[in-house]
Amino acid sequence: MNFKYGVVIPTLGVAEEFIPNFTNFLQNVDESTSIIIVINALNKDRILKTVEAIGHTFNKEMTMMEKKNVQYNVLVFEEPIGYAKACNEGYKFLKKQEGGLTDYVFFVNDDIMFIDNKWQGNLSGAIESEFYHSPTFKIENQINHAYKEEEY
Repeated sequence: MNFKYGVVIPTLGVAEEFIPNFTNFLQNVDESTSIIIVINALNKDRILKTVEAIGHTFNKEMTMMEKKNVQYNVLVFEEPIGYAKACNEGYKFLKKQEGGLTDYVFFVNDDIMFIDNKWQGNLSGAIESEFYHSPTFKIENQINHAYKEEEY
């Protein structure tokens, strides 16, 4: 399945802190979104509780909101790997999923709260704006992109 949006959410995996924000996130997510939650384990004993809470919250919110074409995957690292590596692992997972990389990839902190459901459209609109396609931005973006691709 091909998704328009990919969202990577690194987290320490503490359900009591993550789930309220994840609920808000799901209430404000667009359809055609693949969500990758990367648990960067702070406490190994809490991993199972967090994964179960994520599944329960996802199913409940998607049913209530009647959203379709939204999926989630959870990547678990039993030892802390850090924020940057968690983002990279989520990105790699998005690239390998069926349908390939999404049109847009967003990295979202686990404590963010959204005030409306327009954030994905606003961010993707900014990417498609005239500034993003200016010659100066393209040169900088190509240099950064070439550098980042070598790391994978």
